[in-house]
Amino acid sequence: MHCSSALPPRDCRRLLGSSGNGRAVFTEAALPAVLPTEYVVWGDRVWFPVPVGSSLRHHVDGAVLAYHVDHVEPSERSGWSVTVVGPCRTVPRPHSPTAACRLVEGTDHRLLALDMAHFTGRELGRAELPGPARAPGDPLDALRPA
Repeated sequence: MHCSSALPPRDCRRLLGSSGNGRAVFTEAALPAVLPTEYVVWGDRVWFPVPVGSSLRHHVDGAVLAYHVDHVEPSERSGWSVTVVGPCRTVPRPHSPTAACRLVEGTDHRLLALDMAHFTGRELGRAELPGPARAPGDPLDALRPA
């Protein structure tokens, strides 16, 4: 039997920065709703695009949302799952990091920024967790040579 174990917030943050596709989680008509999106982690925020016509547009500018990312190896019956929860807001492109703006170039999307206020994460089975790579926007990036 494979079990799961909780991951500390530090590992959740690192794992969140190791992907590029996830799911925005919100409510729609009092029911759970999920929107798959690309994303980037920059600073203490998860940045992701949503279509202008999406029902998610009504859930921003202070609303609390969740963002979920995972990686599962079915053959190994292992992996990890991370969810971050926090307030979300629409951010105009001129006030957004370049990496986030690339997600909405040439599209009819809005750029949302979710503050990473609370993390939860689970390791499933005996997962091979990615190494200590830092997400873009990590404060230590300023110390790295160009």
